[in-house]
Amino acid sequence: MWRQRETSHSTGQKALEPLSQLPPQPAPVRRVTSSIGSTVRITGSISSDEDLTIAGWVSGPVTVENHRLVVADGAWVTGEVTAEAIAIAGTVTGHLTAKDLIEIEATGHVKGNVMAPRVSVRDGAVIEGRIDTVDPKPVERHLPIAV
Repeated sequence: MWRQRETSHSTGQKALEPLSQLPPQPAPVRRVTSSIGSTVRITGSISSDEDLTIAGWVSGPVTVENHRLVVADGAWVTGEVTAEAIAIAGTVTGHLTAKDLIEIEATGHVKGNVMAPRVSVRDGAVIEGRIDTVDPKPVERHLPIAV
C-alpha cells in the first residue's frame, strides 16, 4: 500500500509514498476465444479475427486469421480450414492450411491435405491425405527472362 522513496530532506530519511500515486500498470492482454457449441450446426463460411473453438458441426470454409482454431473431440467440419494454428481432435473433411502449426490429436481424423511449417500427429490420429511441412505462402519462382 505504501512504498519508500528517496527524499531530499536534511534528515536523509526515506519517506513513504502512497501506491495510488504510482504510475498505472498496463492491463494484461486477454485472448478472446469464441466457440461454436456441440449442439450448433452451421452451413456457410465462417471467418474469425479471434481464437475459435468448434464443438458442433460446420459445413463450409473456416478462416481464422492470425489466431488459433480448435476442432474439439466429437466436432465435424466439412470445408477448407485456414488459421495461424490449428488443433484437430474431431473430424475434418477438407484441406488444412496453417501459417505456424497443425496438431492432430489422437482422436483427430482428417480427410484432406495438411500444410503448415510445423505438423504434430499424435499416436492414433488418422490422416487421409498428404502432409506438406512447407511455408504455405505462395512460392515466388524466378523464371528466366526471354530475349
